[in-house]
Amino acid sequence: MGGWLAAGCLGGCALHGIAFVAPGETVKPWSFSSAGITYQYMHVYDGELPYAAGLADGYCGGLGRRAVLARVGKQAADRSLAIFKCQ
Repeated sequence: MGGWLAAGCLGGCALHGIAFVAPGETVKPWSFSSAGITYQYMHVYDGELPYAAGLADGYCGGLGRRAVLARVGKQAADRSLAIFKCQ
């Protein structure tokens, strides 16, 4: 593998087909409120749910609370929603 791969994937990358995906690349905010936040992510990549959890911790931490994973639901063949409550 070339040097470009190592430089672009310092945090680790997932291979799916022929595409390399950096951690968090498919994580998108879906909805949010003072009660919590929901992220959409591609569940075919192992690192995306933990990445979303880290983002949720940052969001809830800004509210003086902690993120707790409330539910994960499949949205499509390759996408899921992760619902975090701020407690």
